[in-house]
Amino acid sequence: MRIAFFGKHIPQASLPYIQQLVDATATMGAEHYIYQPFYQQMAKGVTFTKTPLLFSEFSEVERKVDFLFSIGGDGTLLDAT
Repeated sequence: MRIAFFGKHIPQASLPYIQQLVDATATMGAEHYIYQPFYQQMAKGVTFTKTPLLFSEFSEVERKVDFLFSIGGDGTLLDAT
C-alpha cells in the first residue's frame, strides 16, 4: 500500500497525532510519499521506520499512490485536488 501525505502547515501540537498516523500505516506495510515542504515540518517531530519518498508536485504521485491524506483545513484540501 502506498500512502501520500500532503499539507502546508503543522502546528507543533499536531505532531504526535501525525506520528500516530505514520506509525499505524507503517505497521500495515505502507510506503510513505510526503509532500516535500510538509516533510520539512514533519521532520521536526515525526520519525519514520523507512525513509519516505518525497514529492514536490502532485503529478509525481498521481496514479502511484493508493491513498492521499490531506492534513489541514479546507484550503489544503482544495490544493490537494
